[in-house]
Amino acid sequence: MDILCLQETNAADPDIQDRLDIQLQAKTSIWTQYCGVVSLDPAIQLDNAYVSTNGRLIICTVSHVNHLFHSFRLMNIYAPSTPYARYDFYADLLQLPYFRPFLSNLSTQSFRFPPDAPKLIVGDFNYNFSHFPSSIVYNQLEDPDFVTHLHLHHPHPPDTTSIISEDPSATPILDTNDPSNMPPSTKAQWLWHAMLQQHYRECSHHLQADPPLPTFTGGGYRSTIDYMYSEDQNCSNVFMF
Repeated sequence: MDILCLQETNAADPDIQDRLDIQLQAKTSIWTQYCGVVSLDPAIQLDNAYVSTNGRLIICTVSHVNHLFHSFRLMNIYAPSTPYARYDFYADLLQLPYFRPFLSNLSTQSFRFPPDAPKLIVGDFNYNFSHFPSSIVYNQLEDPDFVTHLHLHHPHPPDTTSIISEDPSATPILDTNDPSNMPPSTKAQWLWHAMLQQHYRECSHHLQADPPLPTFTGGGYRSTIDYMYSEDQNCSNVFMF
């Protein structure tokens, strides 16, 4: 195990970060209040980090001091559990310059992977993949308006503390017989998942219908909400946990 990608870290305090580095024997690390990326190998470096202002996203360049592998970008995310915040979170991700080529080639089978795009996207996505079949959005990809104006056009509920986190096992409201009726608030999340399905490959459990080890348990249900997506040709070499 060479790299750890962590969520729910509660590590905004530098003292906590130092303590975690000691406990994990980290060689290089990047911490926020929500996420962490840790190198356990002194030869593997984490550089050029981009951290979102909300602390839910870390993008860094992973390289080897002896150039044993090509450097690549790694993205670690911790999506919000409440629906409105999560939809806006994915809308923000889709605005990153890394993903613009993907959005313009969602219906393209032959596509050259952009060199600056993250090769690995891992983390707590806070949704169950089985409820977001990519086929729902494919019929809409030719519409240029579908991939724009992704943010909500109505205010979030004023008291977010009263919002109960969405059950990850619950299926979003959607008329699957007519994709054009997709609720605007969920469009960014569907589009995010369609992009991953088209241009990446899930490497941890390969999107099995019933994964042997669900990643979320609570309230009497179990679900899978954590994923590890890789550029397809690198999936067999993934060493992230």
